[in-house]
Amino acid sequence: MEGSKMSKSLNNIIPLINAIEGFGADPLRLSLMITAEPLKDADFSPDLAKNMGNNLERFHQRAMEIIGQGRGSPDKLKDIDRWMLSRLQGYVAEADEALKELKVRKTIHAAMYNLNQDMDWYQKRVAGQLDDPERAEAIGYVEWRTLDTQVRMMTPFTPHLCEEIWEKMGGEGFIAFAEWPSVDDSYVSQKSEVLEAMIRTCMEDVQKITRVTGISPEKIHFYTADGWKWKIYLKALELAGRGELDVGTLIKEAFKDDEMKAMSKAVPGYARQIVEDVIRLPDDEVELRLEMGQLNEVNNPKQPGQCRDCGKPLTEQGPTKRYRCACNHCGHVNHYPR
Repeated sequence: MEGSKMSKSLNNIIPLINAIEGFGADPLRLSLMITAEPLKDADFSPDLAKNMGNNLERFHQRAMEIIGQGRGSPDKLKDIDRWMLSRLQGYVAEADEALKELKVRKTIHAAMYNLNQDMDWYQKRVAGQLDDPERAEAIGYVEWRTLDTQVRMMTPFTPHLCEEIWEKMGGEGFIAFAEWPSVDDSYVSQKSEVLEAMIRTCMEDVQKITRVTGISPEKIHFYTADGWKWKIYLKALELAGRGELDVGTLIKEAFKDDEMKAMSKAVPGYARQIVEDVIRLPDDEVELRLEMGQLNEVNNPKQPGQCRDCGKPLTEQGPTKRYRCACNHCGHVNHYPR
């Protein structure tokens, strides 16, 4: 009991019937199971039980909202939708592995806390898109699929609540006998996860800046790195993929480009910084970022338009930066409206 031995002399024993009446069966069950691991006794806490009750109430409220919206359609998913579905597969794999090893605490964290956090972020990101019927269908599909998976994973820990939600969803029979979820590889999208991580980092950075400065900007602009920096970064990823990345090799490779010779003072320092960042990346992420290539500021990189001087098509390898794009054919710098 809150780190102390349960004893009548300490007057800290709560009869089971009283605990169920005070906290509810599922919150009580969950608060006991989340503190227990193999070879470790459960450590009950009334505050934890209350907290679990609040979490389950929010889970139930969200479930009812999702059920009320319907199953949706997977026909027109966007990157943010694929991100949520990909994250979901990760939590299924994590919970499945943990449960097989009887790591109940880790299973609950994956199935409830971590998944709820991602759902909070997802709903925040798509809140302004619900007025579009097509987006509403896609969002409804993602939320329904997430709920269907989550309720299955939570059933061993909160059976009463999950049975109620399952019935509202129109599930067949009892969810206690429903199939445990498995990873759907078709929804695993590392690219979507990397892209969303970039967006999330940018948004968090903006929030920190506005909080520190106390300003409320009407418009916020994001700028990508200059073209020469992208060349070094992509070369670093290429060298890392071959296992040949170090500062000296990167600088040597960079100076093979005539453009870099004009930046001779800036290149070494930037190369050292990039090497430190790239060597921390997992191999699969290095490959993915190399595949993604250069990011720029064109509204639609697939259709950057035509050069205003020679009329020939522009390409995203212009490079496009700071509201301008140099034409590969005539060299004219095309400016984009702010």
